[in-house]
Amino acid sequence: MESLHDRSAPVVVLHGSQGVRFEMRSAVAKLGFSQVDSVGSVSEVTKMMADGRPRWVIAAGFMEGDESIETILDRACEAEGKEVYVTAFVEERHIAILPPLFAKGLMSYAFLPFNKENFTRDLEAFLGLSRKLGNEAPLVASHYLRTIFEKTGDKKGCLRLEEALASLYPDDAPCFLNLAKAAFSLGKVALTKQALRQALACDPEESSHVGEFLAGIREDKKEWSQSLTVDSCVIVDPDPDVARAMKEILQDIYRVNDVTHFVNGEEAWNFLDDGWQPDLWVQEWRLPGLSGSELIQRIRNQGPAQLPIL
Repeated sequence: MESLHDRSAPVVVLHGSQGVRFEMRSAVAKLGFSQVDSVGSVSEVTKMMADGRPRWVIAAGFMEGDESIETILDRACEAEGKEVYVTAFVEERHIAILPPLFAKGLMSYAFLPFNKENFTRDLEAFLGLSRKLGNEAPLVASHYLRTIFEKTGDKKGCLRLEEALASLYPDDAPCFLNLAKAAFSLGKVALTKQALRQALACDPEESSHVGEFLAGIREDKKEWSQSLTVDSCVIVDPDPDVARAMKEILQDIYRVNDVTHFVNGEEAWNFLDDGWQPDLWVQEWRLPGLSGSELIQRIRNQGPAQLPIL
């Protein structure tokens, strides 16, 4: 990504509003870039790409329809011998469709609505992060993709990302430390231990970070044991892999003896309706049939109202 730290690299900003384009262009120019164009359509961007420009596309909106950021990414993938970096400013409701765009080469994202001050701050953060990570495009993009998985609660997606990075950077200790965290969040104890050992093998100086990670686990266990006396727990989740991981964590780490799993809300409610009451209730929000919100409402109105629900 060295081209972005050469402020003579050509940049184009894309927005449907001429006034917003002017503000975007002004902000990028103030960051030191000397060649900044502004356009109002994706077709104009792709035409410029065909002519060998730009190196950085900053697009606000254009997430749906025939003319979308995906078109720009597809064209960038077709470009030979020249990388084009794409930053997307999107509405928060579009966050779920961003991961496939990262697979096509999206470098970073931030949220709309447009505000010049926030826009400048987000671009400065992106450029600063790229310097910190040695201008390694996969590491920079993965930072932003990781935040999406964290926001959406996609632990499996996060684990796949960290596994790919560990494979791509086999000598990078922080990659293996991130892999350990992702594996632990899914209850994959063996993989967690393996990743931590690899992190230390890559860089023994990472022992302090490994120690912080392990101390955090111990502190979590202490807080749980002090705040809750849990002997039985119900998990309601349609994904058997997630439920299995949660069960392993509850049993192996928090010593919960009795963990019962249901795949839908109706089965779980029937369990309660028969008179059984666990110490803790853990459920997914999106459930087939009886929805998560409906199940909680039914428990509060017709079941054990004081049942702790996560």
